[in-house]
Amino acid sequence: MTKLEKFFTKKRLILIGILWVFTNILFHFGPWGMNELEKVSGGKGIPDLMTEYDLDTLYQLFTAYGDEGIRIYKNLQIIDFVYPLIYGSLLLGLLVRLQINMYLKFLLSFPFAIVFFDYSENLIIRHLINKFPDISEKADGHLANLASLCTTIKWAQITAVLFGIILIWLWKYVIKPAYNHIKHSH
Repeated sequence: MTKLEKFFTKKRLILIGILWVFTNILFHFGPWGMNELEKVSGGKGIPDLMTEYDLDTLYQLFTAYGDEGIRIYKNLQIIDFVYPLIYGSLLLGLLVRLQINMYLKFLLSFPFAIVFFDYSENLIIRHLINKFPDISEKADGHLANLASLCTTIKWAQITAVLFGIILIWLWKYVIKPAYNHIKHSH
């Protein structure tokens, strides 16, 4: 049994899952949640959930937030600096509990990369919102593009990991047992 398998017991994974649900509720409906941000910004969301953005998009978004929305977003980011550790641990734990074979072990690196890209995105956006309204294409355009790239990579890897978890689970617990049952019944 590996150190990761020893750490990610069923009990710990359930605890991390409960923490993930609680954090999502806080993230959406807490006093600094996205719900509150959307109220003060005319329905605007957060860049972390966008598929692509640039400095102009961020400038318009921060303008729509106004002072109150920026305060809410900065507080929301406090939660968002803990959240990647929670969902990254949950994804890693699920992969570990599936006991993937050696050919798929590379998937174990994805949750670490996801957390890295999420933190990179958060730090860059925090820098830009702290400078707002004094952000310019010349000085900050490349940072906005880098944050957008981090967001895109983060979501692509989350999608890949979730897809991998579902496929591996289906193979181990549905397809392979059904195949073995059919093979042995002949």
